[in-house]
Amino acid sequence: MNSAAPRAAILRGLRGLAVAAAVVCSGIEAGAATPVRAACFAPSPPVRDLDLDRYYGDSEGSEIDAGKLAGHREATAPLRAYLGAVSRSADAAVVRDSAADARCALDRIAEWAAGGALAGRITGKQAEYERNWSVAGFALAYLKVRDAARPEQRATIEPWLGRLQAASAAFLDAPDRRRNNHRYWHGLAALAVAIATSDAALMARARAIHGEAARAIAADGTLEAELARRSRALHYHVFALAPLVLMAEIAATRGEDWYAPEDGAVHRLAALVLAGLRDPARFDALAGVPQERPTRPQAGWLSLYAARFPERVGQPMPEVGTSHRWLGGDTGLLVRRLGSR
Repeated sequence: MNSAAPRAAILRGLRGLAVAAAVVCSGIEAGAATPVRAACFAPSPPVRDLDLDRYYGDSEGSEIDAGKLAGHREATAPLRAYLGAVSRSADAAVVRDSAADARCALDRIAEWAAGGALAGRITGKQAEYERNWSVAGFALAYLKVRDAARPEQRATIEPWLGRLQAASAAFLDAPDRRRNNHRYWHGLAALAVAIATSDAALMARARAIHGEAARAIAADGTLEAELARRSRALHYHVFALAPLVLMAEIAATRGEDWYAPEDGAVHRLAALVLAGLRDPARFDALAGVPQERPTRPQAGWLSLYAARFPERVGQPMPEVGTSHRWLGGDTGLLVRRLGSR
């Protein structure tokens, strides 16, 4: 957490985010016929520094330590709340075609960009991962409203996103880093920032990371690095699949097919994940240990995949949400916005 920010200011900001979230949720997510536009959520001090411990109790990352997780959630609460509110405002801008909601999201992103959010002391691997996920969320939310940005906002936001993406790249490119789901989430962040900044080299990086993931998917759809998570192997296969599907859907809006490489490797992963969500015993056998139940699958990918490949999903569909802050909010709204350009 940003140690320089007064606690009272942070609490005021969180209360403002909670109020805005409640109004937006009541107007959009609950399906109100005529949603009432929420006032823009209150600003709060940018979270510059993150110091986060790993919240697992074992070396494989399969057993969550409840005490460590509680500390993690407390430390990341201001970041989670702010990114969540930004994402909801960006979604509202698309749903309502609302200039006011777009201004809200842009103003708040620009304020954190100007304040150097996530650009201070990032201490520990878990802090690096949190920054990586958050960069993806901010960049994807920004893509929904970028067309409404003023030139000075673009001049503030886009270099900031580029710097954060580069910092994550430097961490994840280190020779001792595992090539696992974290890299795929970084690929999603790179893709979003590449489109936001018209960076061809960064687009090539995103494409290469997606191809790297495709090569890692075995003939049976498994990812070796995620099977190593033992009782959370199913969870992490879903967590790895989500950014890969969204990357492929974003690429499709640009006329590229990222599902096809390596003989449709992403389809193999998706088929295995769907089978596992319907019957976790499939992963009990693959990982060699009982899977954590119930599985809470990462949101944002299934509705997109089912819309494009209904024959590959079938019925009944597992219950998987459409929105998450690390995905910049609702992924369907993102693809709709990008496809309309």
